[in-house]
Amino acid sequence: IILYSIYTDVVIEATDILSIKLNDSSTVMKLRGSMLPFTIDNMIISKVEILTSDVDSNETIAVLAFL
Repeated sequence: IILYSIYTDVVIEATDILSIKLNDSSTVMKLRGSMLPFTIDNMIISKVEILTSDVDSNETIAVLAFL
């Protein structure tokens, strides 16, 4: 999986925190917006949940998945 920012009207700020959960795990990975693009590999992934610290409908994250 590659997480990246789609630049529309507003970019994801470098200080925004992304909370990522994989496969219904209780473990949450925390990433800063400045860390994008970010790659997660060598895992079988069935579900991805992403929450941002600053919810803004103009900020967009895209997930590019490989099978």
